[in-house]
Amino acid sequence: MIQSAELEGARYEVKFVTEERNLDLILNWVKLHSAGFKTAHDDRWVNNIYLDKLNYFAYTENISGASVRHKVRYRWYGESDLPIAGKLEVKCRRNVFGWKKVFDIRDINIPEDSLRSVSDFRKSVLLNLNRSERVWLENNPQPVMLNRY
Repeated sequence: MIQSAELEGARYEVKFVTEERNLDLILNWVKLHSAGFKTAHDDRWVNNIYLDKLNYFAYTENISGASVRHKVRYRWYGESDLPIAGKLEVKCRRNVFGWKKVFDIRDINIPEDSLRSVSDFRKSVLLNLNRSERVWLENNPQPVMLNRY
């Protein structure tokens, strides 16, 4: 059950699909919109590890357009392509409203000889979480995608 307090920080999000030929039209619409959209951050590397259940439940919910869904990811910023201190984020969605639960991960200690070990990554993140926060990682144990932009 989603609490109304969670929706207080929610953003109204509408996504749509269009043809590539409409790109200039959409970019102009965003630039001229009365909300005055602007760049929120200086250029930086954003790194993500998306986590899911072994049966790809979050992925399936997303593709099917489930009105209530959650997505778990580990995010860090900077040039390191290996996880460093960052945040475990749970992206929540209820119809057109989206919000995040964010848990700081201040200390990630993965032995140098096992930098790509999933179990060492998970253990390190779990050590930074309290009991109620750990549920998100325990229920979504499988890294399914790594991206960087």
